[in-house]
Amino acid sequence: MIMMESDVQPQVDGWLDLALSEVKRNQPFAVLGSKYSGNSWDNFREEIPTALLDHINGNAIYNTTHPLLEKMVNELEKEKNTIFNAIPFDYRMSQMWTEGSKGIPSDFPFKSMIDPATGNPVVLDPKMNTFRQWYEEYGNEQPIKQAHFIENFGATNFLPQQVEGVPLVHGKGLYIPNDPNLHKITLVITDWQMDRANQLLEVLDNNDHPFTEVVVMRTWKGWAELIKQNSENTGYMSKIYSILFGDDNSGELHGLSTKVRIVDRVAPEYMDLCEAPVETEYFMITNSYHRVAPDISHLMFTSGDVSSGIPSKPVIPYTPSEMDLCQEHVGCLETVKLGREIYPNLDKVVLDFEMVFETSTRNEFCKYWKGLYGQNGAKLHKSYGVVYSPEVPHGPSATSYTAYLYSLGIAESLFEFSDKSRQGSRDIFVKVLEDEEQSNFLLNWGDASTVNLRHKTKRIQRKSKGEE
Repeated sequence: MIMMESDVQPQVDGWLDLALSEVKRNQPFAVLGSKYSGNSWDNFREEIPTALLDHINGNAIYNTTHPLLEKMVNELEKEKNTIFNAIPFDYRMSQMWTEGSKGIPSDFPFKSMIDPATGNPVVLDPKMNTFRQWYEEYGNEQPIKQAHFIENFGATNFLPQQVEGVPLVHGKGLYIPNDPNLHKITLVITDWQMDRANQLLEVLDNNDHPFTEVVVMRTWKGWAELIKQNSENTGYMSKIYSILFGDDNSGELHGLSTKVRIVDRVAPEYMDLCEAPVETEYFMITNSYHRVAPDISHLMFTSGDVSSGIPSKPVIPYTPSEMDLCQEHVGCLETVKLGREIYPNLDKVVLDFEMVFETSTRNEFCKYWKGLYGQNGAKLHKSYGVVYSPEVPHGPSATSYTAYLYSLGIAESLFEFSDKSRQGSRDIFVKVLEDEEQSNFLLNWGDASTVNLRHKTKRIQRKSKGEE
């Protein structure tokens, strides 16, 4: 018997014949299917129970003549009027097999549910002896098997190339990769030290990335000092040196296949989102403590419909603002708070490094933001006083940009928003210098706090002398 829910999509002709071939190839078995292939678990996979990691999705082929399947179905029948019935059947079957084969007790997956009999969180009754007997009887034939006639993405977004040649796909979020002929995307790099941006640029050509141009927002002092120290280097470093101290004033690096422009900041680094001189339709932003992920062909767009005038648009992952993940972190709460100053009904948190900014609306947003908070956010900083936590956004953010678009009623015409807690997301940028990033950030914040404290102390002194 093959079970297929309505979101299982045939991808090739003759898919049923291919499934039957898998049946013949894998006999004997009780269940034949696929584990989860999506990426919703990527950032916390080590925290996921073994039974969930190993579980075969319910969209699978079931051998109704196999005695193990009969035992499992009978057990599900016995549990239908108990708390066990709250667990999806396919996951429960995996728990049974995991408990018997690996000796791992089954946990109740819904931690917030309370057992009405005890008033405490649910604890499942142990059944390991029963399941151990099943494993001793059938374990040698590996009756729960994985096969690739079906891929299970569940609610996770995916691209056609991820399922190429697969007969059946269980999933809802089929999108397309960015087409550089339709959409040009710039990468903006926030840099504090030149050698750190260098580590990203050096490997950029090794990556399958969508960027047609790179803009490095630099701090002049740090770059100039480093280049003076390396002025005799050839190639890449020599090119930078000639831009800064020689006759080459182009401000561009030509050693890479992707055009790179170096831009001296005229505002604090937290304003790079607004100050970066982007010329393409879209841009993304990261900092110099990251690298571009090895394969970011998974940057997703909707397919659109040219004949109907429906444009292709970027798919933007977000976290619901009311999720515990946000509620438990001060930085997230403050980001939402600032976003709701622009759009009170904001329910999304979008990370800066996951946003594909549309350049023309970025420009309008930045004019609005500066009008609201001052040229470099002075009004924002003043409202938080001297004790200005590093958790609080110092400048414009992707979440505030999203709030601005919602306030105009155009957010969902420009972007396809995707709940990453359900549809998943993949990192576009990989952090490679985490400790240094944190120490540099805290150092800069500490310097700024000291300056603010010093200024406030002087103001108090002036007031006491009647000078203000």
